[in-house]
Amino acid sequence: MVTTEASSQQQGFSVEGMTCTACASRIQKVLSRTDGVEFVRVNFATETAGIRWDPQKLSKDQIEDRVSKLGYSIKPAVNEILEKKRQSAEKEKKGYLKDQLLFLFSALLSAPLVAPMFYVPLALSPLWQLLLATPVQIFAGFRFYKGAYYSLKSGAGNMDVLVALGTSVAFLYSLAQVLIPQGGHVYFESSAVILTLVLLGKIMERRARLQAGRALEELLSLQPEEARVMYDGQETIMDVRLISSGDEIVILPGERLPLDGVVLQGISETDDSLITGESVPVRKTSGDAVYSGSLNLNGRIIVRATSDVNNSSVARIMNLVEEAQNSRAPVQSLVDQVSAIFVPTVVLISILTFCASYWMQLGFTDSLLRAVAVLVIACPCALGLASPIAVMVATGLSAKHGILFRNAMALETAGRIETLFFDKTGTLTTGIQRVTASQSSASRQSLLESAWIVESGSEHPISRAIRAYCAEDGKLSSNPSVNGFEFQTVPGAGILARRATGLTGNHSVAPPESSADSPAIAHSRQMSDTIVAGTEAFLLENGIEVPERNTGPGTLVHVGRNGNYLGWFLLSDELRAESSAALQRLKEMGIRPVILTGDREEAARPIAESLGIEFRSNLRPEQKLEAIEKEKTLTGMVGDGINDAPALSRANAGFAMGSGTDVASESADITLMGNNPTEIVDAIRLSRSTIRKIYQNLFFAFVYNTVGIPMAALGFLNPMVAGAAMAMSSVSVVISSLTLYRFRFFSETR
Repeated sequence: MVTTEASSQQQGFSVEGMTCTACASRIQKVLSRTDGVEFVRVNFATETAGIRWDPQKLSKDQIEDRVSKLGYSIKPAVNEILEKKRQSAEKEKKGYLKDQLLFLFSALLSAPLVAPMFYVPLALSPLWQLLLATPVQIFAGFRFYKGAYYSLKSGAGNMDVLVALGTSVAFLYSLAQVLIPQGGHVYFESSAVILTLVLLGKIMERRARLQAGRALEELLSLQPEEARVMYDGQETIMDVRLISSGDEIVILPGERLPLDGVVLQGISETDDSLITGESVPVRKTSGDAVYSGSLNLNGRIIVRATSDVNNSSVARIMNLVEEAQNSRAPVQSLVDQVSAIFVPTVVLISILTFCASYWMQLGFTDSLLRAVAVLVIACPCALGLASPIAVMVATGLSAKHGILFRNAMALETAGRIETLFFDKTGTLTTGIQRVTASQSSASRQSLLESAWIVESGSEHPISRAIRAYCAEDGKLSSNPSVNGFEFQTVPGAGILARRATGLTGNHSVAPPESSADSPAIAHSRQMSDTIVAGTEAFLLENGIEVPERNTGPGTLVHVGRNGNYLGWFLLSDELRAESSAALQRLKEMGIRPVILTGDREEAARPIAESLGIEFRSNLRPEQKLEAIEKEKTLTGMVGDGINDAPALSRANAGFAMGSGTDVASESADITLMGNNPTEIVDAIRLSRSTIRKIYQNLFFAFVYNTVGIPMAALGFLNPMVAGAAMAMSSVSVVISSLTLYRFRFFSETR
């Protein structure tokens, strides 16, 4: 995209031929010294360059020539991921238009062939019928001949085989009657009308896919292609492909965020409905996360980018929805197995129908018509549409409401859950921890300084809360230095910080060595400054005794340094406002909710009792995993942290809250962008509705075949009527799937 500001012109370019960062530096250095170039930035990782120049002094051709002399080539850049989606959507629209034109062409040529059924004087001679039916057979039938060829080549049979075989038999028989007149009837109208009606089913299928892709189109239209970036102290409009993680982006009121990031300066509200499905504005201030595609409502903010364009929330949602829509539900495997047996069985029934009819002396023509009618009525078009159309509609609809299914299997499995396990913090509760009490065993200054240092090694909500408490306590004149410390996080247990420089640091605590210490422990203390924060068991594992204590409900974090116990912090968070209603609805749906938490019993019990559900506390990640493995029913797991990742992967269906870590999201089958527990209810309800719809579609698909095949074999259906019935089965399936758009989300109906 080209942007003109005053007398300047700016454009993003794709650069070809770079082999290392030195190439990018060379291009940037040469162009920056070129007269007329006001700004240039070359990104080797994305192979792009952003250039602003004075068109009075320099032309785009001269810039391209300048770069080519360096041994590289440039061309106007496009946002590849967005361009790919646009091309895919455009291809689908062109295919839909092509199908419509082909259907119109076939319908116009077929109409004169059908007219005599309603008004006999309009009957055409066999030769005229041949002239009208041949283009339909060639152009409309080509796709079915091609599909049948590749199907038979792979050793399988599909709907194309039945369509091609049935229409070809009717057409060739009629052609023989024209070339070698024997006084028999011709059936050009049957072959032409069958192909026309099958095309109508294809149009319905394509239309359904287009409607299911509406969510993707909305994302495409709302993804900015340029952003205002702080570069060398100035605001510079830049192609989003040139922006890297760490760059500072200025977002004005009314603008959409181009990338994910964290607010550095400013206060505003954002409309995150594109990402979360929630239309209520969300207040954003320093330290808050923001998402690409969100609309900045009323304040100027500066955001530090935390992703590039290919890894933004919009890109991730588009990829997940596309993968889900292209994946196959487990029930589809059953359909495929049935189809593999169904097609050859129908061909056999058709042959037997012809033989039996001819043996009953019904004549060659009538026997052939019955055989063709069997082939046509049995065409499993609707069978192939039963699952994919429903899956496409459901995944597109759910994405629009902030629920992302990884694939069709996740969509099907979610509705069959019987036991749903919850991590407590960040799922049923807000996850916004705050310190409600603390106690030091010796020096409070030592407790606060040590806690601040060790918790600097993590961005977990508990770590942030403790750091905030220490900084606000008033006893820390400045933040202690963490230079030289190495951090190790043990999920579900705690954090260990070690500085291998002896005990000479300004903030170290060096308690006298106990005579009971082993030589190894004594040597370790001489070699490093070690701070430990976490559960009682974690401190014991690291050689620190934890004294008896009596605290209220909440999460207890103990702190020790160099073998000496320093004290504890008690943290708690609030229950999410929607948690109670969501769990009540889950119970009504026959799902048993259970809390699995690493918190101690005193913190977990009040939450579980207020919700009226079971709980298990003091669990490490491997113990959560064990609890899921021991469960005999179909399980689901809801979590948001790194420590939940193993359980999310092991459960039959894993739900990751949108506020959680990337590891949790990657391990889950379903991601809830809005952090609202009612979205879990919606995901399961939508799954159940979709599966019901798939089985309903299969009923529509099979009922036509079950009733129609015997009727065709007995001569009650001619090929043309059979074609109409077959097309109606496809239409029924598509219409049935589209009724999923009437699904009402629980969060909207409360």
